[in-house]
Amino acid sequence: MNNFIHKHWCGEYALARAYCVNGVLIGFLAYVIAIVAGAGAEAIGEDRESILPVIYFFLIVLNVWQTVGIFRSALRDGGYFAQVAIISLAFEWMRMIAVIRSTFH
Repeated sequence: MNNFIHKHWCGEYALARAYCVNGVLIGFLAYVIAIVAGAGAEAIGEDRESILPVIYFFLIVLNVWQTVGIFRSALRDGGYFAQVAIISLAFEWMRMIAVIRSTFH
């Protein structure tokens, strides 16, 4: 597991794998887990807002790991898809900041 995390962080995976598997698939699974954790907190009587900082911290750490790995893979591979991937990373961070800002505003 540590080797997987390290290889992605260093950009050693092909851009397609880094983006599709480590970015999209793992990101989707993380958001599903966050939704289930929020619903589980409500089911046991906890206020959903009390667990949000922990969930957002986890998602931000995951997003940093995904972004660095995909960015490094894009720099290594180059080409049109690499440019599109880098632009999509910027849009992902804008989306993430907007969601967090709207939640705590």
